[in-house]
Order: sequence, then structure tokens, then C-alpha cells
Amino acid sequence: MKLESHVCMCVQEHKKYHMGDLNQRYIHTYIHTYIYTYIHDDVVKQQKLMLFKELSLLQRQRQKQAQVPHQRKLSYSAFQPGKLVQSPQAHHICSETPNKSLVANPNGSRFHPKEKGLHGIDFLQGTDVFVQRQNDVQSITTSFSTFCSLVKQCGASQALLDGRCVHGHAIRYNFERGTFMGNLLIRMYALCGSLADALATFRTLPHRNVFSWNFIISGCTQHHRARESLELFYLMLNEGLIHPDKFTFANVLAATSTLECFHEGRNIHIATTNAGLESDVFVMSALVNMYGKCGSLDDARRLFDTLSCKDGVVWNAMIAAYASHGHGMEALSLYYQMQGHDVKCEKVSSLNALGACSGLAILACGMLVHAHIIMEKGLESELSVSTSIVGMYSDCRSLEDAQSVFMRMPRHDLVSWSAMICVNTQHGEDMNALRFFSEMHMEGLKPDKVLFISIFGACANLSALTHGRLIHTNAVECRVEKDVAIGNALINMYGKCGCLADSKKVFDAMPMHNVISWTAVIEVEAYLGCPVAALELVSRMQEKDVEPNYVSFVNILSACSHAGMVNEACYCFKTMVEEYSIETTMEHYSTMIDLFGRAGRLEEAEGIINRMSIPPNAIIWESLLSSCRVHGDVDRGKRAAEWAIKLDSRIDSPYVLLSNIYSSEDRRNDAENIWKLMFERGLTDN
Repeated sequence: MKLESHVCMCVQEHKKYHMGDLNQRYIHTYIHTYIYTYIHDDVVKQQKLMLFKELSLLQRQRQKQAQVPHQRKLSYSAFQPGKLVQSPQAHHICSETPNKSLVANPNGSRFHPKEKGLHGIDFLQGTDVFVQRQNDVQSITTSFSTFCSLVKQCGASQALLDGRCVHGHAIRYNFERGTFMGNLLIRMYALCGSLADALATFRTLPHRNVFSWNFIISGCTQHHRARESLELFYLMLNEGLIHPDKFTFANVLAATSTLECFHEGRNIHIATTNAGLESDVFVMSALVNMYGKCGSLDDARRLFDTLSCKDGVVWNAMIAAYASHGHGMEALSLYYQMQGHDVKCEKVSSLNALGACSGLAILACGMLVHAHIIMEKGLESELSVSTSIVGMYSDCRSLEDAQSVFMRMPRHDLVSWSAMICVNTQHGEDMNALRFFSEMHMEGLKPDKVLFISIFGACANLSALTHGRLIHTNAVECRVEKDVAIGNALINMYGKCGCLADSKKVFDAMPMHNVISWTAVIEVEAYLGCPVAALELVSRMQEKDVEPNYVSFVNILSACSHAGMVNEACYCFKTMVEEYSIETTMEHYSTMIDLFGRAGRLEEAEGIINRMSIPPNAIIWESLLSSCRVHGDVDRGKRAAEWAIKLDSRIDSPYVLLSNIYSSEDRRNDAENIWKLMFERGLTDN
């Protein structure tokens, strides 16, 4: 993109957010900012000249419109010369020895977006006054401390446009070249979510200190660009001018944890030892977390045991490592040990312990952790904790306890509503799920994609077409109906409700299809008795170069079974095994047995059972038994019944089917013997 387009983009952005008030705000400051950001020493002179022409044009426009009186009434008193410098914030941030709690710590204090600006006035209003003073010809030059305070407030308020404006004025007064101001700008842009501006500012810094590197590495890590964090760290080491400190290592270890790069994490561990930080709790916590995320639990535990002084962060990192890798008992053991070391139970600790209980699915363990959370004053009222408790009781299959916790929650957000709805759908309480969804909708909350998929499944199970249509309309309003997963859920829902036309309409309207989409619509066609159409869809899927999975072949074989297409089914079964190398499952064999049984080819069906690559279960033999009953094959039916009873003696259906076979062949004595046998084994009362 040409540089002139950046200026135009800025002006248009200004018009969008500031109602076209070009004369009072952001014009030349935007231009200065983008000169600073995008023009480097190697840019040709012609590009600079073109940009300055645009600058002159816009400034003339601003001067022309400046004759119009400004409509906003703002107080200038807060920005009188000298007052701003005397503020406590300005004193801390602008002293030659900056407050480390504000500047040096990359994980320092976080600011709320609604935080008031300097001297208690609204920050955006204060920036308006500041810009007016800067645009005033007679204004007094603003001090360095003012700029530092404003940059910090921009980061705290996450006001990116205002931050760029202040940055442009800092360029105007040559304040931006200092390392201290550059660090503040990097941190501000990172907090505002503009990592590109942070990187551009970092690259133009003439002198970098350890804080410069920490801020940019931390920004990349927080914005999910872990690979760039590692590259910056290695660049820092290669330059050899600045030595990393504990904050540097902590940030780069967090990036390594995200990438799950064990070998790189090991190398960074060696670097921390060489830097003399092997006993620093802050760094050791990051190392324990890194090894845990990378799956090296032995290394994580070895580091954990070597620490003589452990804080809550170290304990939580180790507990989380065990819980995330399925070692629930070890996680709970550490959780209780932590209490014995007088380490306060915090929200993170509770969440880790609840996650371990969910993995174990042991109700007693979950109730014990829940009781401990209740003892911690105010901890259960935390929304994330109570939501996790609901999920834990769901995993432990205690729906009543989950609902009880949900009802006691002082308030609900989308996550808690989703947890409760998903809990009910998982336990087959689809009507309750719909009721909770309706209540959530009345509170004005918009569902996410996961919740839509869950609730469409509930509608499918209930065949609740009316509710499904209403929720489909809601999905359209939320603009998620084009999502592939949502489309697949809609196809299934309409199919289960018997609306083949709506199901195909959703399929045709989807911008793209995956194998699940094709499988879903094939299943609907087969389910609603349209096997020929299902097989035609299989041909279309192959034309689109979409490879079927094992579920696709289950539906294909089912369609062939309902249509009586024995030869086609045999061909599909052979294709599945030889061409696609899909491992055969019990569902595939069950469908094939049903197919040959429907066709009356019982001998071939029994042969398939005897040649199965996996041991047949009772359901397989029972399927053959059902076919024997239809076709009156007593001897084969008796063998099938004996195998079914041998594999699962708790079910009564094989006895009943065999008795019906005997009755149909007028063998009443044999039928009565079967019922006596059922009575002796406790399968019937008479």
C-alpha cells in the first residue's frame, strides 16, 4: 500500500469515529504518526514529498474550517501549564528514575478501560482539550511529563486513536526518540491491541534497553504470536548488548508453552541457569508451567521439588500440569498439600482442582473440593468458579447438584448458561435444555456457535421442529448460520424432524462443505427412506474430491441395506477397506449383517460373522437371529441365540426371539422351555 493511502485511511477513520470534525482533531497528528511509523531511512525522497503534499493540503483544509466555532464546551483548567506536571501520575512516570511498578515490570499493573484520566476528568475529554491546545498557535509547549502521562493513560484506557494522536504530537516536539518514551509507546500500543504499531516503534528505537525487549516480547506473547516472541528473544541474544532478566525469561517461556516446544524450552532453561536465576520463584514458575504444557511432567515435578520456597503460582502450575494430562489424583494430592503449607486457595487453584475432579469423574472427590471452596469466603460467588462447579457435577453425572449450584449463582453469563444447557443435553434432558435456552434468550444474551450446536441437537432428539425453526432464525440474526458446524447441526436437526427439503436447503446454502456435511445429508436421505438419492450424493461427494470417513460408510451401507442393494453394499465395503484404508467397526458389520438378513442370504451373513476382523458382540448375533426369525431358519437361529446369550446373559431379547421362532414353527414345547429358562435366570416373573 502506498504511503498516501495511509493518510487517506486515517482521515476516513477519523470521519467515521469523530463525525467529520476535521478542524479540531487528529488531522496533522495522524499524518505525523504515520510518517514516523511507515517512513524509514531507506524510503525514497519522492514518497516523502508526496506525503508532505497531502499534509499541506489537509492542513489548509483544517485552517479553513477552523473559522467555524467549536461546538464542544470543554474545560481548559485541568491542562493549565504546570498543573499536569504536578500530578502524582506524572511525577512517577516522568522522573529520570522511573517507578519500576509502572514501567519496568512487563506484567505490571493492569488498567480498567473505564479508569478516569488525569485529575479525575474523563480521559477522552482530557485528550480533546490537549489536542485543542496543541492546535492553538498561541499554546505553550507541553512538557515531556505530560506526554508520558497521556501515553500511559491511552494504554490504560485502550484508546488507540488517542494514543496515535498523542504519539504524533510527541514527534512534533521530538520527544519520541528517547528510549523511555519509546518504551511507553510500545507498551501503550500492545495494550491497545495494535502489535504492528508496537513493532514499528520498537524497530525505530535508536537505543534499546531491557525494558524495550520485555515490552515487545510480552506484547507478542499476549497477542498469540508466540513464534515472533521467540524470534525476538533470539535476536536479543545475538545482539549481545542487553542481557535478559527474569521478566524476559518468563515471557519467552510463556511463548514456548503456547507452542509446546520442548527442546526450545529446555534450551531456555539452560539459559536461565547460566543467568543465575535457578532459584528465582518467578522464573521457576514459568519453567514448571512450560514443562507441564509440553507434557514433561517428570521435569516439571523435579523443578517443583527443588524449590524450597513455593508460592501459589508454582503450586498452581504443577497442579494444572497434572490435571491437564489426566493425572487427577496427583493434582488433587498436591491441592490438599498446598493447603497444608498455608498457601491461600485462590480462584486458579479451585479451577485446577475442579478440572482434576472432572477428569476423574468421581463424585465424592468433586463434593470434597466443592466443600473446601465453600469454606473459602466469597470464592464460590466467583462466576468462573461456580460455572466450573456446574461442569464438574455434570462430568460426575450428578445433574441435580449441577442445577442446584446454577440456581444459587447470583448472576449468570453466557458461559454459565452454556454449561447448564450442555449439561442437560448430555444427560438427555433436552426439554430442560430448551427451557434454559429460552430463559437465557429473555435475558438478552446472544448464544455462541457451541451453544447453537448443542441446542440444535436437543431439538433433533425431541423432533421439536417449531423450536428448531425459531432457534434457526436466532442463528441467522447472530450471523452464524453460514458456519460449517452450525450448518451440519441444522441438517441433522431438520432431518431428524422429517423435513428433508429444509435439510437439503440448508446444505445447498452452505458456502462450503466438509466430510461431516456430506455425511449428515447422506444420513438424512437414508433415514427418511431415500436410498437412491443418498447414493447419488455419494457420487457428488467423490466428484468434489471429499474423502468419506467411517461414519460416511455406515450411512452409505445403511442406504444400500434399506434399498436392498446387496452388490453395491459389498462394493462399498470393499472400497472402504482397500482404497480408503478405513478400519472396520462393529457398526459396519452390523449393517452388512442386516443387509444380507433382509435379502434372505443368511448363510452369507453367518459367514461374514465368522470372518470378522474383530470379535463379534451380542448385537451382531442378535441381528442375525432377527433375520432367522423372519425367514424361519430354526437351526441357525438357535446357534445365533446361544452365542448372543453367551456374550451377554443379562438381556432377554435373544430368548424372546428364539421362542418366537419355535412358536412360528409350531414347536410349543421348545418355546415353553425357553420361557422356563428365562424364569430360572431371573429374566421374567412368570
